[in-house]
Amino acid sequence: MSSPPRAAIDISEFQKLFSVVATPLLLVDLASEKILFLNHSAEELTGHCLDEGSEGFPFPQLFSGQYLKVIAAIVELARAQGPSFSGRENDIELRRKSGRLCPINLSAAQMRHHERDFLVITLEDLSQAKKNEKERRELLQKATHNAKLVDIGRLAAGMAHELNNPLAILDGYSESLESLIMAEDYNPTLMRKNILPIRKSAQRMSQIVTKMMGKIRNKDTNHEVKSLQQVVQEALIILEEMTLAQSIKLTVEVGDQWVNCDATQIEQIITNIVMNAFNALENRKEGREIRITSSEKNGMNVLELWNNGDPIPDHVQAKIFTPFFTTKQPGEGTGLGLFMSFNIMKAHSGELNFKSNTSFGTSFYLSFPKVDVQLAQKPPVVASRALVVDEELFFRKLVHKKLSHLDLNCAEAGDADDALKQIESLGAALKLVLINASLSGTKDCELLLKIREKHPELRCVLVLEEAPTIERQQELKNLQIYEVLSKPLRTVDLAQLLGSEEVPTDSAVGEN
Repeated sequence: MSSPPRAAIDISEFQKLFSVVATPLLLVDLASEKILFLNHSAEELTGHCLDEGSEGFPFPQLFSGQYLKVIAAIVELARAQGPSFSGRENDIELRRKSGRLCPINLSAAQMRHHERDFLVITLEDLSQAKKNEKERRELLQKATHNAKLVDIGRLAAGMAHELNNPLAILDGYSESLESLIMAEDYNPTLMRKNILPIRKSAQRMSQIVTKMMGKIRNKDTNHEVKSLQQVVQEALIILEEMTLAQSIKLTVEVGDQWVNCDATQIEQIITNIVMNAFNALENRKEGREIRITSSEKNGMNVLELWNNGDPIPDHVQAKIFTPFFTTKQPGEGTGLGLFMSFNIMKAHSGELNFKSNTSFGTSFYLSFPKVDVQLAQKPPVVASRALVVDEELFFRKLVHKKLSHLDLNCAEAGDADDALKQIESLGAALKLVLINASLSGTKDCELLLKIREKHPELRCVLVLEEAPTIERQQELKNLQIYEVLSKPLRTVDLAQLLGSEEVPTDSAVGEN
C-alpha cells in the first residue's frame, strides 16, 4: 500500500517574513532538497527566481561540482542533528544562472514548522571584498616597488661621489692612453700602467651598479640556507662607503650563523634600517657609530643593528610598523620600509623588534629560527682555505668570488691586526694568504714578512696595485719574496697560482 502524498507546503508566512530581509536568503525543503523561496537579494545574487506555484529547484544546482560534497555534508548534518543544527562554510563558489561563479560565505540553520524540516540559508557575496583585496595587494605591491625605488634614489645620491671617483680615473687614464696612441708611443709597460687603473675602476663601478640593480628588480621569493655573515657583507657593499663619507664608525661582528632566508629581502631590511640610522645620526656632531652584531637567544639567531643617534620618540614607537606612517617630509618617505620589513620577518617565521631610548640609542633586532648546522647548505669544506687581506671591500669580495669558483674557501681581513687574528684562529686550516702590499699603518711588505717569520710554513702571496717595475722586482728579490700578483687579479692567475704546490722561481716576479 503506497503512502499518502505529502500535503502541499504553505510558505506564505516565511515569504512575508523573509521578503523584508536585506541579506540574500533561501528557504530549502530538507526532505526534497529543493529551494522553495528566494528573497529579492538572493534572486539578484543567484540570477534565479521562482514563479508562483513553482515546486522549486534543487538546492545543489546553485553550486559547481567541486562544492557538491560540501553541500551534501550540510544537508546530512542538518538531518542528523535536527533543529539544533547550524553551520557555516567560508569562501566557496556559487554558480549563478548565467554560469558565472561568485565567491560567497554560506550560513545554514535548520528550522521545523508544521512537522516539516527546512534549511534557512543566508549568503554573503564576497565579490567586492575579493576585488578590493586584489586591488589592495596590487597597490601594496606597487607601493613596495616604489618604496624600493625611493631607497635606490637615496642610495644613488649618497653614492654619487663614490661613482664619480672611478669615473674620473677612467677619464684621466683613457686620455693618457689616447695621448700615447697619438704620439705613436706603444710602450707596453706604459700602456699597461694606464690600463690597469681603468680595469680596476670599471670592476669597482660594476660591483656598485650590479648591487643597486639587484635592489630595484622585483624578484620571486627564494628561501635558502645562507650565512648570516655573508648576507650582512652583501648589504654593506654599498652602505660601507656611505658610512665613511658621513664620518660614521661602522663595526661589524657577525658570527658563523646560518639562517633560512631570502637573502635579497633581508639585505633590503638591513639597508632600510641603516639608512634610517643615517637620519638618526644627523644631529650628532661627533662620535657617530653604527654597530652590527649577532648572537643566539631563546633558540633564535639574532642580528642586532645599533646606532647612537637620536632615539625614536615615544609617540612614534607605537606606530613604527604601521603602513604609510612616516615622520619624514612629504615626498621623502613612503612609510612602508619598516612595515614591509616587519612582514618580511614574519614570512621568515622570525621577528623584527626594537629598543630605543636616550641613554641606550636605538637597536633593531632581526630574529631568525636557528638552522641545524648539520642540515645547513654550507659550501663544501675543502682541504685548503685562503685569507685575502685588503682594505678595499670591493676587491676582497671580488677575490672571494674568484676563489669560490676555484673551490677554495675564503676568509677576509680589512687590516693587518684582523689578518693576524684570523691566522691564529684558522690555524692549520689556512693554506694561502693574499696580502695587499700597501696596507695603511704598515710599511711596504711588513705584514707579509711578519707572518712569514711567525708561520714559515704558510704560503703568502703579495698583491701589488700594478705590475712591478724592474727596480721593484729587484727589491722584492732582496726580501726573498717570489710569489707576487698585480691587480686586477684574473681567475686564470689565481688558478695558475693554486695549481703549483712548489715555490715558484724568480721568474714569478714580473708580469702576471
